[in-house]
Amino acid sequence: MEEDKKPKRGGSRPNAGRKPKAEQSRMITFRASQDVYEILMMQPNKTEYIEKAIREKRKRELRY
Repeated sequence: MEEDKKPKRGGSRPNAGRKPKAEQSRMITFRASQDVYEILMMQPNKTEYIEKAIREKRKRELRY
């Protein structure tokens, strides 16, 4: 009779847990001068602003 009992805890469930993002991201930190800090603080989406600036600079550098 005890053999028929199922465990009440444990075990993985299919499709449980957080789904992986399509693109992985990592957090970084850096020091900025006061003027750069003020510009960055005015932006509603700081990550998007920094990523766009870096990608645009890279495109300009690759042209030369």
